[in-house]
Amino acid sequence: MDDGFDLLTCRARALEYLDGDSPNPIMAVSSMFSDMMKGEATRKLLVPSVMAVGQKAANQGEAAVRRWLDALVEADRGLNAGTVH
Repeated sequence: MDDGFDLLTCRARALEYLDGDSPNPIMAVSSMFSDMMKGEATRKLLVPSVMAVGQKAANQGEAAVRRWLDALVEADRGLNAGTVH
């Protein structure tokens, strides 16, 4: 993604909320949302739909949030390579 937005760094911050003694899926999604709002392109194009899925994942628990974060990274890799899987 553009304008200095680093998805892997954002994902790492979000995972901190899942890797502790008391995993908090809602805070993991909130962290990702906050980071995504900082990038102009992500704020305009991705945040509404991506965050709706993230909120659903948070309601389903830690494993669903991990899958959601992994899917974001995979989609970003595909976009940067010119192919989305």
